Amino acid sequence: MRHWSLLLSVLVLALAACGSRTRAVGGDARASDARASDAPGADGPQPAGCTNNTQCASTHYCKLDGACGAQGRCEARPITCPSIAAPVCGCDGKTHGNACTAAGAGVSVRRDGRCEVAGCDAVKCGVLDDCCTCSALDFLNSKAPPPCPAPCFQTVCAARGIKPTAYCLAGKCLLADSKPCRGDDDCFAIDDCCTCMAWPRDLKPPLCDLTCAQSSCSALGLSGAKPACIEGSCRLSLP
Repeated sequence: MRHWSLLLSVLVLALAACGSRTRAVGGDARASDARASDAPGADGPQPAGCTNNTQCASTHYCKLDGACGAQGRCEARPITCPSIAAPVCGCDGKTHGNACTAAGAGVSVRRDGRCEVAGCDAVKCGVLDDCCTCSALDFLNSKAPPPCPAPCFQTVCAARGIKPTAYCLAGKCLLADSKPCRGDDDCFAIDDCCTCMAWPRDLKPPLCDLTCAQSSCSALGLSGAKPACIEGSCRLSLP
C-alpha cells in the first residue's frame, strides 16, 4: 500500500511540473506576439513626430509643419486624388499637380504655385571656374568669357572653398555649393559685395575683401531672396 502511495505522489508532482512548463511556454509565445505587434505598420500607431519619411510606415509620409526641414507628423498617403490643376512647389524642389498628388508622392508642400521661376526657361546655367573667376554663367545667352591669362595651381572656386554648381533664379544664374542639405535650416544667405548665394550653415563662408555701395543680390534684383534647401543643395528662393 505504501508503494502505491509513493507512486501516486510522484505522478502528481510530474503532472504539476508539466502544467507549469506549459504555462511558461504559452506566456513566452504571448510576449513574443506582443513584441511583434509593437512594430510600426500601416494600421498601427505612428511616431508622435518625424523629420523624414523613413520614420513612418510605407503607407504614410512625414508631413512637415510649416517650413521644409521642420518637425512633422506621419500621415497616410492618399490612394486617389482629384484631377484638378492647382500646382504646388514641394519640399523636394519639384512641381506637383496639386497638394494631394504631392502627399501621394510623400512630399510636403513648400508653397502654392510652380517651383520654376519665370525667366529661366531660356537660360542655361553653368559654372565658370578658372584661375581668374568663380561664378555662375548663362552659357546660352552670354558671350564666351575671355581666356584667363593668370597662371595658378588652384582654381578660384577651390581657393574660396566652394565645390560649385549653378542654377537659375528669376532669369539670373547663381552659384551654389554642392554640399547636400536636409532642410531650410541647414542654409543661410550670403549677400555682400562679392557674392549673392545660399550657403551651407556648417561650412565657413568665403571671405569678401571688396567695398561697394550695393550688395550683390540687390544688384541682381534679388534683394528679397531667401535661403532654402532645394533639390538637395542650398539655393536662394523668391517668396
